[in-house]
Amino acid sequence: MPFYATSNPYIADSYAQIIIRFFQDTISLPTYSDQEPIYILEMGTGTGMFSYHLIKKLLTLQQDLNLSHVKWQYIMSDIVSGNLDFWETQPNLRPYIEAGYIDFAIYDAEKNNKIQLKRSQLILTDKTFSNPLIAIANYVFDSLRHDFCYIKAGEIQIGMVNPILEIDNNINNQGMDIRAIDPEFHYSTVALPFYKQSVINNILAELRANVNNNHFILPIGPINCLENLLHMAKDQLLVLIADKGYSYSYENYKHAPTDIVIHHDAISLAVNFQALAQYTTLKKGSTYLSNGTFDINCAALLFGNNQPKFNETRTAINSQFERFNPGGLTRLHVFLNAYKQFSNPGLVLAQLNNTCWDTNVFNENLMILMQLTKHNTPYTLEDLYAILPKVANNFYYTPWAPDTLFNIGLLLQNLEDYQGAIDYYQRSISYFGRLTRQLHNMAICHYNLGQIEQARQLWYETLTLDSEHHEASGWLGYLTRYHNNWRAPKTEVSISIEK
Repeated sequence: MPFYATSNPYIADSYAQIIIRFFQDTISLPTYSDQEPIYILEMGTGTGMFSYHLIKKLLTLQQDLNLSHVKWQYIMSDIVSGNLDFWETQPNLRPYIEAGYIDFAIYDAEKNNKIQLKRSQLILTDKTFSNPLIAIANYVFDSLRHDFCYIKAGEIQIGMVNPILEIDNNINNQGMDIRAIDPEFHYSTVALPFYKQSVINNILAELRANVNNNHFILPIGPINCLENLLHMAKDQLLVLIADKGYSYSYENYKHAPTDIVIHHDAISLAVNFQALAQYTTLKKGSTYLSNGTFDINCAALLFGNNQPKFNETRTAINSQFERFNPGGLTRLHVFLNAYKQFSNPGLVLAQLNNTCWDTNVFNENLMILMQLTKHNTPYTLEDLYAILPKVANNFYYTPWAPDTLFNIGLLLQNLEDYQGAIDYYQRSISYFGRLTRQLHNMAICHYNLGQIEQARQLWYETLTLDSEHHEASGWLGYLTRYHNNWRAPKTEVSISIEK
């Protein structure tokens, strides 16, 4: 899944600003219990990258605003048990797990109205929740169930598929391209009430009166998910959503049917945020939608009899969604990548600051930053040195992640800050192990610092890992000839950017 748009440090910062204000509103309620934590449930957590960014920022805000006494716990959940196994061993998450800020759960967003915590073994239900629940659904709702609907001359038609699909089984037990399956899709007229959930029937009844002769997608799965969350939290709930979907009527209600989107062997549909707002209104809640026509949109749904008192929360939501929201950030990111030839180090540094020091932005613009030299203006270099630790602090390890720490080392080596480069190469080793890319570059750095024996040992180790590493072999030959009377020649950075 292209999860970057909803898992970057910027959106984590926005959510943290909203959540910390929600804490402030919650603890002022007469029903608040300081004996129980405020739970934050992230559904469809995936790699855990977003969790990492959000938890870090939330802890910083909590300390800055003197709210360290507020108890909370972050529940990372998914329907894939292997993801829970990964989180437990993920080095970036380990300090927060050990401090008790994180627990894990298998959670099916459409089916479960209780949460079984893996580490504490607690079961959270409507009987156990004392404080309002915060739920996060980033890139989740578009993959739940949706119905295709068409209202024509006051009649409701629902998209149907043949429940018995003719699929060729003679494929040698290999996966089949879902684009080759013909679901025999057709529309069938239905009468209300059609769904078991009365609230969905009520939504359809309203739409029948207002969007005649239009096709639209009805978010059945997301509504079922919200029903489960409301039941569990006794109607005291804040939901933060970032997903592929639309907020305006002309985007959601069209004369032509919506296409089924198939990408990377997965099916996803644009979320009808207006239908979710309709649902929230029927539940006497409040809806806040991000501004702009974007493929990625944000929404905050606030439920409960106390929600009129949540002034801090509403102010934070409006502030975060009216400014640079994830859809706008994604568009700017695409634009700047398309016109990278016009960029410069100063622009990249500004982009890093405005995206909350995003490792993705850093890695994609490393070659532009490499234009910086030690002869650049002092204030430019000072900006760079202030930014690099913040970029490094946002590095989140997965086995396939670009090695941001190695790339920072490259940049510092290019600036002839050899000790700084070595430090970041060592940090890279702590995550990815000892690889030739770090060892060779560390050897060059030691050589330039006059530390010949350290360089020699690292080049020997490089050849142990790769006997055909010609650069290491050449350097060892050079040291053998000149080890007693050496003079450092001008050396170039061996550039192998991690992408």
